[in-house]
Amino acid sequence: MKSVFFKSLKSAVTGNKDDFWAVILIGMAVFSVYLACLPNNFIFDDYHMIVKNNFLKHADSFPQFFKGDITSYPVARGMYRPLLMLTFAFDYFLGGVRPYGYHLVNIFIHFLNAYLLYVLLGYFLKGLNFSARLGLALLFCVHPLNTESVAYVSSRSILLGSLFVFAGFYAYLLWRESGNRRYYLLSVLSYAAALLTKETGLIFILLLAAYEFVYAKDFTRETVWGILRRLSVFFAVTFLYLALIKAVSGSVFGLFGPAKAASSVQRPFFFNILTQSAVSFFYLFLFFFPFNLCVDHAFPVISGLSNPAGAAGISLIIVIIGFALFMRRRIPPVSFALLWYFICLSPQFYARLNLVAAEHHSYAAFFGVYLIFAYFCAAGEKRISSMGARAEITAGKTVRLAFIFIFSLFSLLTVMRCFEWRNEYTLWKSTLRVNPHSGIAQGSIALNLISRGYLKEGLVYLEESVNSPAHSAVGVVSRLNLIYYQALLGDTQKAARMLEENKSLFIKEFPFGYFKNLAVVYGKMGRHAEELRALETALRFIPESEEINNLLGWWYLDNSSDLRKAEEFFRISIRDNPDYFFSHLGLAGVLDKKGLYQEAVDEYKKVIAITPESFEAYYNIGLIYARKLLRTEAEWYFKKCIEMAPDFAPAHYNLCVFYLSLPEPDYKRARENFDKARELGYPVDKKIEELLEKKKGDGSIF
Repeated sequence: MKSVFFKSLKSAVTGNKDDFWAVILIGMAVFSVYLACLPNNFIFDDYHMIVKNNFLKHADSFPQFFKGDITSYPVARGMYRPLLMLTFAFDYFLGGVRPYGYHLVNIFIHFLNAYLLYVLLGYFLKGLNFSARLGLALLFCVHPLNTESVAYVSSRSILLGSLFVFAGFYAYLLWRESGNRRYYLLSVLSYAAALLTKETGLIFILLLAAYEFVYAKDFTRETVWGILRRLSVFFAVTFLYLALIKAVSGSVFGLFGPAKAASSVQRPFFFNILTQSAVSFFYLFLFFFPFNLCVDHAFPVISGLSNPAGAAGISLIIVIIGFALFMRRRIPPVSFALLWYFICLSPQFYARLNLVAAEHHSYAAFFGVYLIFAYFCAAGEKRISSMGARAEITAGKTVRLAFIFIFSLFSLLTVMRCFEWRNEYTLWKSTLRVNPHSGIAQGSIALNLISRGYLKEGLVYLEESVNSPAHSAVGVVSRLNLIYYQALLGDTQKAARMLEENKSLFIKEFPFGYFKNLAVVYGKMGRHAEELRALETALRFIPESEEINNLLGWWYLDNSSDLRKAEEFFRISIRDNPDYFFSHLGLAGVLDKKGLYQEAVDEYKKVIAITPESFEAYYNIGLIYARKLLRTEAEWYFKKCIEMAPDFAPAHYNLCVFYLSLPEPDYKRARENFDKARELGYPVDKKIEELLEKKKGDGSIF
């Protein structure tokens, strides 16, 4: 069965000239501004959703998505999004963990949504001219507030869910107009697809109910029964979906299941409702003034009606919904648009998310705002037409100039925003410019700096992030990260003290992270038996964690003669995540110790393929080739290692030894590398030093 979109697209290409140009211009607008995000890296949740998600990387793991799992990484439990994850799996099998393809798919989905907006505006307002429909769709294409939804790969859940809602809603409208049951079936299938993409797909049935209510001519018993019959299949799909969620997770989004202890990082429902009431209007402010956009807005949690923002927000929503219901017969498009806006935002009133005001949450809701604009455009056009030709020409020129200015400004802002999404550092730096006290931004910059070798600078940001409330999700994660890096720097006493002080909180909120850090602290203290017990405990919480399996492999490699056990853990880690280069590095070390040199070289080359900057892999291959007397290969790999890490002393020293071991020793090059290794503090062999001094004395080194 052909989708509504592609049937409409075919019509645009073969029939309606306006629709043909709409497809072309919308496509050009979307791709012209979002091409800037194609080189962007994975950001934030992308790491656990894609990069570290083992389930994406094996076809035999795909059934996990239908069993309630999303990622193998120890976060994001309790969601059900199998269709979304299959799209990420599709991207992975086409291009691995290169973000280019993921961005391209997001951009294409945004294009489809923009075209469906164009189509839906024309359906609701038959008298709306082509220029107004296209203009509003183009503004949707380039509006800066949509950048987060498109440039952030993990926000595909919003894009794809919105696509199925838009397409399914349009199919329902076509069925109501034509009576063609194929459209009805397509609408039902779109609803099911929306539910399998993101839980917020439940808004679809509310949107249909709102549409039926607003556009119903009267409310006789027959009318009500007619509405219920039309929606009956959608009610059935909803019931089956909720039953599936109950079977998979044991509850329905926390309801109708065994009572669970409330997480200390979650705010009360009433506080969340008050907060999201105010956030609903904050999104409108950003829509009209999209200049200070960021990932983490400094929007406070409203903790009672004594706060004027909370009381005003919820009161204003009640008034607006009341107005929409009262005016449904006079201005049905505006009435429905107002209901659409708040229905699309309604899931946020229930979900107590860490980010109070996330820009991508408003993506689908703004269809209601565009519909209101379209209504006033149509009304304004009629009024201008009645004022005469000259007024119509003047007004048309003014509107065109205003549109060109706004479109150009929005396009520029969106391109600039795409550059802010280039990598973790640029994104979070831009966030701190808007919200200097963002704990998420501070913690993320800290980890980014540390990963790039700026350890001291990163710890400064990490300590600032720790100042977030201790019982917030940001506070928990930041404390665990700080403990981890304190241990790596050797401050094990302070790290152990922080672990003990926060033990009950960590075990309640993130036990896996607690035991992983405990293992690191014990390892740095040299208490290896306790380190092993902590790693084994962490593994019980997340058995599929490639990180813990890798650490267990290294424990057996470094602290035990049981190479079989070390190899077993490394292979489990690699099985779960073929891209985890630490485990390939460890497995190569095991194979090297076993004397399986060619297999070890193959593993080291896998490390290089995954992480080309891994100079240690080049060094170890050089050692193996030197032992096998493969002189040309050994020299090349040692030199490659030194090229990548000029201050890596072992490479200089072993290159020196290599030159001395040649049938015709190269004493000059050996001396150069020997001196460099000694300069870098490497513990050199006195016999080699004496040999080089002797050769220098008899003139063998020039």
